[in-house]
Amino acid sequence: MKKDWIRTEFKLIRKEAGVSAKTLASRTGTGMNTIYNFEKGRTNPALETFEKWLNELGHELEILQIDPETPNAS
Repeated sequence: MKKDWIRTEFKLIRKEAGVSAKTLASRTGTGMNTIYNFEKGRTNPALETFEKWLNELGHELEILQIDPETPNAS
């Protein structure tokens, strides 16, 4: 799996929602550069910030816990 898949998926979700980085930043109280730099692979937002972005775009962040004792867990 490509290393930056989450950035690619996020940008696709944002564009499919028809929301610019500037608009998303305004709606969520974050800087446009924070979103831009995340999408370019320069920084990673706090988990709470990423969740806020997804919620604004109509998505939820789901975190799965993987049991390290389970075979093929990675």
